[in-house]
Amino acid sequence: MATEPTKTKQPIIECNLFTRHAIEVAARKMPGFGERLIWLAEETSRHGYYPDGTLLIEGENTTGMLLNFLARNRLLGSGDEDGVWQPNGYGSLDPFPSKVCYLWYTAAYRESLGDFDFSILFPAICSRPTSDYQLENLQISVGFSRRPSVQVRRRFAAYLGEWFGSVSERGVFGEGPVMPVSWEVEFRGRWAQFWIDASKSGQDTLNWLLIWVLNFGYTVSRVADFAFDHKIELFLCETLDDRAEKILIPR
Repeated sequence: MATEPTKTKQPIIECNLFTRHAIEVAARKMPGFGERLIWLAEETSRHGYYPDGTLLIEGENTTGMLLNFLARNRLLGSGDEDGVWQPNGYGSLDPFPSKVCYLWYTAAYRESLGDFDFSILFPAICSRPTSDYQLENLQISVGFSRRPSVQVRRRFAAYLGEWFGSVSERGVFGEGPVMPVSWEVEFRGRWAQFWIDASKSGQDTLNWLLIWVLNFGYTVSRVADFAFDHKIELFLCETLDDRAEKILIPR
């Protein structure tokens, strides 16, 4: 009697995004941290720097390796003590290769948000997210910690224009370009939404958009939430008095 072949369990690939902010705060606490981090990265299957200095460290069991290294050297922060904040995880989008991604940032930024972490709402790693979305018309939602002022909204639109300019011909790590579906960003309450065409690109370049938005949170106005696609109408969570406002993204 024939037996069915044993199915091998696919390894879980972990994609760690160690932001430059986390690198800087760890380096202040531990001289030579940057060199030690590179040494760890070279032991993994894939690593490289994003344009802003964020370090990509990818492979099996890499998150636990990083967490143990940071804990052993007392580089994790909590409460009033700054340091590296434990990673916020999310899944990759279909049809890109299946990965679990982790975003490492600073405890000081986490504390500035109040009760909750910086949240990547979709795709969540502990759920079964829908794949009912189109990469050629992918909705991006960004939640600020408070309703952004007119000046912040305009600066955010300009900031997006810079990002689109950086990926208009090619993405990061050899991926294809990302283009805006519309040269508008829509604001209501504390949320901003815009749409992109990522059908010719990949997860690394989408991660670069996430990093770019987080950098805006560090330098201009705190960002608390991010979603690559979300079927819940986030704008409905705002008050009826909040009218939607569209701002052109500079080309």
